[in-house]
Amino acid sequence: MDGDVAGTDYCLGFSSAVSKATKMITELRTCLGSHERFGVLEEFGRNSGFTALYTAFASKPDRVLIPR
Repeated sequence: MDGDVAGTDYCLGFSSAVSKATKMITELRTCLGSHERFGVLEEFGRNSGFTALYTAFASKPDRVLIPR
């Protein structure tokens, strides 16, 4: 699901992981916005930075921090 298979353009589970994380961010944004709070979403995996980056592009958040 990390999208880390060398030599391929598509990896099973990557798109579903990104879509699940995007859905979670959308649901969190509604709850956090109504309480005027901020939230942190952490993704796990060997190369979870790529998953977080694609999720950030898909969900269009105000601010993104992806540590390396």
